[in-house]
This record gives sequence, structure tokens and C-alpha cells, in this order.
Amino acid sequence: MTGKQIALTVAMSALMLLVLCAIAMSRGLNVDEHQFVASGALLAREGFLPYRDYPFFHTPNLPLVYALLFRGTDYLLLSARLLSVLCAFLGLIFISRAMWRSLSGHSGTFRVFITGSAAILLFSNPVVLYSCWRAWNHPLATLLATTAVLCLWRALDDRKAGRWYFAAGLLLSLAIGTRLTFAPLGLAFAGISLFLPAQIDIRTRMRNALLLAAGGVIGASPMLWLFALDARAFIFNNFTWNGSISELYQRAAVKYAGLGSKLFYIVTNVLRNPGNLALLLLFLTVQYAALRQREFRRDPRNLLVLVSLPCLLIGALAPAVPYDQYFYEVVPFLVLGLVPPVVAFARAGGLERSLCWGFGAAALISLFSTGQDFRYMRKLATPSRWTPIVLHRAGMELAQIAGPGPVLTLAPITPLEGRLRIYRALAASPYAWITAGFLSEEQRRQFGFIGQQNLASALEPRPPGAICTGSQRGNQRRAEETMLLRYKDSLGYISFGLANGETAWVSQH
Repeated sequence: MTGKQIALTVAMSALMLLVLCAIAMSRGLNVDEHQFVASGALLAREGFLPYRDYPFFHTPNLPLVYALLFRGTDYLLLSARLLSVLCAFLGLIFISRAMWRSLSGHSGTFRVFITGSAAILLFSNPVVLYSCWRAWNHPLATLLATTAVLCLWRALDDRKAGRWYFAAGLLLSLAIGTRLTFAPLGLAFAGISLFLPAQIDIRTRMRNALLLAAGGVIGASPMLWLFALDARAFIFNNFTWNGSISELYQRAAVKYAGLGSKLFYIVTNVLRNPGNLALLLLFLTVQYAALRQREFRRDPRNLLVLVSLPCLLIGALAPAVPYDQYFYEVVPFLVLGLVPPVVAFARAGGLERSLCWGFGAAALISLFSTGQDFRYMRKLATPSRWTPIVLHRAGMELAQIAGPGPVLTLAPITPLEGRLRIYRALAASPYAWITAGFLSEEQRRQFGFIGQQNLASALEPRPPGAICTGSQRGNQRRAEETMLLRYKDSLGYISFGLANGETAWVSQH
């Protein structure tokens, strides 16, 4: 790279990282962030494990990572969101580097323009900017899966392929252990390792598949460990709750969506945004043009992407109700899928101008579709107003007025920011709370659920040190706290306002 190219790369990377940090520090708290942060804090501070000690409805890797992170800081949401930003940024760097390396034999201007446009397409994608900075399991899982694909690409090109197959299996297994919806991707990896490259003998392909599987077994060790500790709880939380229990709740709330409704959601919600549509159209156009060349159809790197995308879509459509963030993992794979056809076109020659026009137009559309997010940059200058800092301040305020017992709340991050204890049965709230009524009394007892049916008995004999309400927005969310408000009335607690807008109810004594 020339000096100008290095300077441009550093400037673009720094700007993108600052924008991601600005969004992460400025946007409000999402209800799904509680379960991941709370689980990490419970493990770091009290040694409580998901499934065995409390309900948790995802595979366990993110809480394990958070537990390590929270051993060094009490700023829980701040550190969790920064980790998500780092994962998104590393994924951006890895994919951009893959495009850059693949175009190594071509002119500098073309190489810089295509790589920069691909980076902008990924960075400014609406689904990515909505999801990549939150304390969710999507950013880490997507980074692991993307890196696994890049390792498998190396395996298909490298004579010493064994280590790359092992690394790909390890990383994919870690991704599945972070978010279960990546599991179908294992079919794509297994198929590629068994049947490609076609020019090598079956014995070598079998060895490669075994190395992939060996890496997968090692990557699955955290899940296997927790499964061994309490197999019934592991199965119930990951499969029964996410299957029949979740469906019962969503049907009762008139939210459940069938396959047709989910596909309709993609068209009317995801693709309605010009940035998402531009990326998809660019991907389809370059793939269609490249696949018309017979020799390109046998490109193993491209085949890996093409068989991976349906697997990812299956995972994205698996939850009972579709949301934009479920399609986050598809976006990096669409950008990765641009690499093999661009390389094929560049080698053939004569299409550089058309590629630049297509990439440039798609990147501009994507950038304009999310350009409003740049407004958060100005908030970086006032850390006291950052959402994670305000939430931490609220937790510290709560710690000064709360009694000795655990805090009863459906928003556990607030008391945990103040190093207070919570009822671990509500760590995955509000979901553990609102679905408890769909469980039998035996299931609630066995798997550690607290619901309206057993609230008072579950909290005896010591009353809560405080009750926090007001974190839930909307009529339905406020209704979820109704039982908590009735319970505080029976205790005669008085109210205090917290910095983040929540209300703390504490004893008068």
C-alpha cells in the first residue's frame, strides 16, 4: 500500500469506529440486552451458571465472555456495548482485507475503490447499524461465523489446509455456542469439506472433514460442560422454551408469525429500506453475471457463500416473531459473496468501470439510508450523557437507598450497575417473567421461574431491598409490571426517581 492509501484506510477506519461508538453510547437501552448482561454479572460476581441456577434462553458463550469482562469493571453496559462495537469493527476489517487481498494483482485505484465501497456497504447497512453495537449475541456470533468462512476459504487454497479446517470448525462451533441460529451453517461447512475441492482425493476430503469436526467438538466444550451439569435444564431453556413455550406466549400476545408472514416481513420491512435493497440487488447482479461463466460455477469459495446463505436464512426465520436484527448475520455474508465474482470479472478484464459504477451506487444508497446516524457523533463530547453512564449512575443511586435484600425488577441491569443483588430467576427478564404463566407449577419449580402465580412465596421470607419499575415502555410493557406495583403496595414502600427515569420503591425504615 502507498502512503496515501494507508492514510485513507486509517481515516476511514477511524471514522467508522467513532460512528459505531457514538451510536452505542447514545441510543437507549433495549429490553433484550438485560438477559445477556445480567447473566454475565451473575457468573462474575456470584458464580451462578445459566440453566443450572436460573433460566437463560440462549446458548451460553456470550455470558461466559461477559463474566470475564465484568471481572475487571463495574460499568456493565458500557463494556458490553464496546465489546459488540469491537466485534462489528473487526468483522468489517476482516471482510475488507479479504477483498483487498483478492484484488492484489489489479490496479491500485480499482482495488481501493472496490474495497472501500464494500466496506461502506457493510458499515452503513441499516440492519448492521441497528444491531451491531447492542449488548446482544448477534455481533460476537456473526464475527465468529464470518471468520470461520474466511478460514475455510484459506483451507480451500492452502496446501497445509488441515489447520484451517480445524480453525473453521472451532470458530463455527463457538458461533453456535453464542447464538443457536447459526447451527444450520454447519451443514454448509460439512458439505464443502466433504465434496470440495473436487481435484483432491476422497481420503484427503475425509481427513479435512474430521479436522473440521474436531475443531467443532472443542468449540462446543462450554455448551457440553453446561449440558453435563444439568441436561434437562439445558434442553428446556434452549429448545422447549424457544419452541413450544415461546410459541404459546406469542400466540397469546397475537404476535406469532408463520413462514409466509416472516417472508412477507422481509419484503415489507427489511427490503423496504433502500440500503438493504441496494446490497441485495448488487449481490444478485454480480452473482448472476459471474455464474454465466461455466468455470466460475466451480469456484469453491463462491459455492461456500451460496450454500451458507440459505442456512443463515433458516436461522434468521427460526424465531417465532421476525425482527430486523435476526437478519444481521446475513449482511456480512452478502458482502463476502461479492468477493469471488469481482475477482473473476477483474481477471477477465474490461468490466472494471461497470463494477465501480455498481459498487459506488450501492454504497452511496446505503450511506444515505443511514446517514442520520452520524448525528450521534456530537454526543461523544459529553460522556455524562451517554446511555451506559446514565444507567450506571442510576444503579449507584439505587445502591444508596436500597435495603439489604435483592432488588425485584424486570430490568436487572440497573441494580447490577450498582453492585446490588437481583433475584436470579428474573435475570432473563422480562421474558422469564411473562412466560412463567405458560409453565406448569412443576416446571416453574424445577427450572427456577418466578411468575405472578408464585411471586410472594418465591420472595419469602425476606422482602426485596427495593422494587424497580418504569423501565418498560408501551402499554403492554407497563402491564408486565402491574404485579410488581401491587406487591410494593402491600409492603408500603415509598418511591424515589432514578437518573435513567426508573422509579425505585424502598422501605420507609
